[in-house]
Amino acid sequence: MRIRTGEYTFSSFLEELIKTEIQPGKHLRVACFITAFNEWESPHDPFSLKQLLGQNGVEVRELGEIRRLVGRYYNTRLRKNVRVELFAYLQPETSLLLCFTTANKEDVDGTIGRIADTFTGFYYVFISSKTFGMLEDFLFNRFRFIKITYFNAYRSSRFSFPSEIRPNFDRSIEYYGDDGRKTLKEFKQFYGVLPKIIRFSVPDFAAYQVHNGGQFTLYGDGEEQRRFMLKIIDVAMKDILLTRRVIETSSFELIPIETERRVFRFPKLTPWIIRFSRPVEYLKGEDVISVISGGNFSVFNHVFAKGSLRLNGMVVDKTKPCIFTIDVNSERIVIAPFNEVSFDSFLRFYETIIEGFDPDAVCERFEQQEEV
Repeated sequence: MRIRTGEYTFSSFLEELIKTEIQPGKHLRVACFITAFNEWESPHDPFSLKQLLGQNGVEVRELGEIRRLVGRYYNTRLRKNVRVELFAYLQPETSLLLCFTTANKEDVDGTIGRIADTFTGFYYVFISSKTFGMLEDFLFNRFRFIKITYFNAYRSSRFSFPSEIRPNFDRSIEYYGDDGRKTLKEFKQFYGVLPKIIRFSVPDFAAYQVHNGGQFTLYGDGEEQRRFMLKIIDVAMKDILLTRRVIETSSFELIPIETERRVFRFPKLTPWIIRFSRPVEYLKGEDVISVISGGNFSVFNHVFAKGSLRLNGMVVDKTKPCIFTIDVNSERIVIAPFNEVSFDSFLRFYETIIEGFDPDAVCERFEQQEEV
């Protein structure tokens, strides 16, 4: 994708992008990330997004409000070094990073995706089954003859989500066909699977593929088709930002209490909640622990209360160094910061529960009357 060098606003860049010729065999892709930064560099912050990318081998070149990113990684499948180019815009009001490229998913994951996997303050935009459902409704209400022609779906044997046929088996399904919408509903009912990738095809227009790791791909070409992909992304991002706002209601602060001899500092914690979509039985408590541990978290000093589900313990994020506590009953998980916790560690924890245990769970603000 050859974008002319210049000084762009986001709007002028989009106009340039919409008119830019794309090489045959390539597809426009937008990879979306959620960050802790609202500007590329700040004189008041010793660590910036530009530094984070630069320290991880991604060159950053300024083009007005746009940044040209160039990363390199060793592709083990091809057995060679691969150069990857992206054009990025950081939304100051949302801290979303939108990366426009014709590189494939493997190349995006091999460069900027590696940073999202490991570094604090930077993470993938996670498309949940709820967000997939919103996108499906939006697209099918917009286009009369739209079809789902491809999906990739999976099931974990630990899902609390029901399955009529052999619920205790892990499974993965890849499907091609013009009846994908009905088939996906049937597979959800009978085999309890949920989508990771969906391709929506509009005859004589274009196809749009959505990956739950926050990547959107346009199959087809044309100015109108590219503009509409931006609308799809906007619909998804609005739902995702609601989740972030809930998570960021949690806080940790030390409140000073002064006595005659000294000043004591006591922690004040504001938690947040993951609400299960259906009551969880006591025997499923071990599955909750297994799912959390499988997400590269460690659960310490956890205690089960016999009878109805009651579990509490301390969780360490082994990927993005953070510590927090959980209190679980049959209805919800209350998550409280043990110290300062970056939003992306909480977001990764929420994704772990959604992906591995209860795909229909939702996050909520903590209300003072909630029993802990």
